[in-house]
Amino acid sequence: MNVSKCLSLCFQKEALINFEWNRERNMRNDRGRKTQGPRAVKRPMSMEISKGTHKFVLKFPLETGADIEMLEDVVQNSESARIKYKQLLQQCIRENPRKPSLALLKLFSDKSLDDYNYTGHCNYTRSKKNAMKDYTIFTDCIDDAWVSILPPSARMRAIRGAIALCGNRKRMLRMREKQRKQCNTGRI
Repeated sequence: MNVSKCLSLCFQKEALINFEWNRERNMRNDRGRKTQGPRAVKRPMSMEISKGTHKFVLKFPLETGADIEMLEDVVQNSESARIKYKQLLQQCIRENPRKPSLALLKLFSDKSLDDYNYTGHCNYTRSKKNAMKDYTIFTDCIDDAWVSILPPSARMRAIRGAIALCGNRKRMLRMREKQRKQCNTGRI
């Protein structure tokens, strides 16, 4: 028997108006902490493109630098692919209007952005990276898609912010791994 039906046998309808039983909200994880329950599963974003006689499906977030290069090539050569990509950008910014850097990271994984930087110069490693300012998908398409949402300076900051978030995540992973190794070697 449903909990709501069971309670309705004991209580009047007016008393149950604000009652909502959701067993998933009261779930606990394996450590005994309360969790919010399963979240809505979002459909993965993808874009079907045709290059000559071949058809490709790019699944977002893009996983490799080669995927980014392919997207750049297709967007430069196909107006329909450019429109589809701009629609994806608009969809991502609508979901995260206050944090455009996170909106970009819905389309690009940290691993795919490893070899990219806004200017192409890495101050940390002194190595040369691919300059995002030279790519249509990072400049013109973002400008066109977000023109009504963000001013130009905020669009550039969003791209730089996405790269900074990727770097922060990598540093945190390295730090945690180092701490794990220290903890494991210290135990008997």
